[in-house]
Amino acid sequence: MFKRILLIYPHKVKPGEVIRPPYLGLEYLAANIEDIVNDIKIVDMQFSNNVINTIKKFQPDLIGISWLFTSRINEIKEILKLTSQFDIYTIIGGIVPTICPDDVLSDNRINAVIRGEGEETFRQFVKEGKPNNVLGISFRDEEGKIIHNLDRPRIKNLDSLPYPARHLRDKRYKYKIFYWNVAVDSLLTSRGCYFKCDFCYPAKFYRNIWRSRSPENIVNEIKKIPAKLIFIWDDNFTADMVRVEEICDLLIKEGISKLYAIQARADAFSNHPQIVSKMSKAGFAGVLLGIESPSIAQLDKCHKHQNIKDVKEAIKISHKHKIIVSSSFMVGDLNETEEDITKIYRFAKEINVDFLNIFPLTPFPGTDKYEELKNKGLLITTDWQRFFYTHVVRTPITPERFELLRTNYVKQYNSLLHHVKLFWFFRSRAIQMLKTLLRIKSHAKKRTYRKYNGLKYDGKQS
Repeated sequence: MFKRILLIYPHKVKPGEVIRPPYLGLEYLAANIEDIVNDIKIVDMQFSNNVINTIKKFQPDLIGISWLFTSRINEIKEILKLTSQFDIYTIIGGIVPTICPDDVLSDNRINAVIRGEGEETFRQFVKEGKPNNVLGISFRDEEGKIIHNLDRPRIKNLDSLPYPARHLRDKRYKYKIFYWNVAVDSLLTSRGCYFKCDFCYPAKFYRNIWRSRSPENIVNEIKKIPAKLIFIWDDNFTADMVRVEEICDLLIKEGISKLYAIQARADAFSNHPQIVSKMSKAGFAGVLLGIESPSIAQLDKCHKHQNIKDVKEAIKISHKHKIIVSSSFMVGDLNETEEDITKIYRFAKEINVDFLNIFPLTPFPGTDKYEELKNKGLLITTDWQRFFYTHVVRTPITPERFELLRTNYVKQYNSLLHHVKLFWFFRSRAIQMLKTLLRIKSHAKKRTYRKYNGLKYDGKQS
């Protein structure tokens, strides 16, 4: 049985890159084993790169690493180079080892990988001290042969999981808004998505299954979070709008004053305007819509199952209720040209999104889109490090030209003048946000991040 656990999130921040809100994956793992181990430490490499000193001081008997994107392969290799200096069992979990377990285990410095959701698998592995009989684990046996244990069934009741172990953080996460750095936190209210977009990474991880926590369980966790700005990282928060309405009803009933940002589908908003109104009242202030393309042909090709009418209506409804809309578009299929990037810019102007983002198509390894393009010989590279919203597909547009066009259009759209116009349009919402932020500032000295309502937060549900 393992007793001293070191968990590492290998996300180094590059110059000019913004600190991301808290990553909850490792905090969920930690919360689920706190009662059976002596000590746990989480290292977020956004703040600390000195892994070797941490290992020397903490002296773990097990190291767990979360690997979400193949582009983090260099950070993973850097960590393994350090951990290999010690005789410490190393296990890796996350999207990459789930989708590509054999590729990950080809590195002999990795002892095992967890496939799929990690909470129950990791707990059993920590208790037993070996992987042989643990569902959901792949490992090398004594002869070096890779063994894939049977898959572990998905967690049926997400409410049964303890809340993330936020008290293990040694840094306070902040986000810049209105030129202030404000406390920010993350929340997961559901897992997966039942749509089958061919480029989607998380869909492969959750096998196109969507499950949710109960509204009561979610709101109870929100009440324990001191930060006033919360990013909800669900892949499809609006998959069940009845559930969304129940969450809003509870937030309003409890008088909880916070601001939320979500990711959503356009049709959820266009089909449920009354619920969107209630979302605004409950504090939902921002939404990211994955619009992807103004072309129905392109949307159908990637199995997005979305129409332009829903997109336009969703933005109108959002603006009516003073919800800020950020948009995400994707370019890079074989038949797309420079004109398609221009069309995106014009379409964004037409539908009046508040923020424009254009990304090159990234066929993440393991997705249907990756296999399709690889089989057609259309990948510029198979170097995992390149697969994070960079140009890796052969198209009529050169990578240099694409980046020039993308940068220019995004800068033009998200200009200072545009921000001023946005502030004026959303002035009532902006005033509400400012009041919330001022409350944060006035109470900042009276509370610490490890105290929740005057009590030490242990991650347990009440």
